[in-house]
Amino acid sequence: MLAVIEILALIFILIAGIKITIVLISPKFWIEGVVKKIWSHPATMIMCSLAAAGVTLYFLLEVITMVQILAVTLFLSLLMMAGVAMFALDFIKFAEKLYEKKAISKKTLPYIVIWIALLLWGLKEIFF
Repeated sequence: MLAVIEILALIFILIAGIKITIVLISPKFWIEGVVKKIWSHPATMIMCSLAAAGVTLYFLLEVITMVQILAVTLFLSLLMMAGVAMFALDFIKFAEKLYEKKAISKKTLPYIVIWIALLLWGLKEIFF
């Protein structure tokens, strides 16, 4: 029988493997058939992502600590940073466009609050 953490890893492996396979075989299908359809409903995407993140966090906390989760988050953030760096000029233009509107902080406030809560939780575990 697989442990919870192995099941979570297997879910990730399957989803990532399917994505990579589709992107390598037919990038156009990935954009047209998947990305545009999923991302054309941002509110649904946000709710589904947050629900899945909450469930995942719940199960992760059964076997590891918040500090360990944050350490893995550092690793993944650095890995994603390397991937985004290939598109640095486009990313800078995109970021400038977002921050010009000055509504970015209001729009992302719930997301920012979640991150602050997770960071404070990690600090609490480390120092208290």
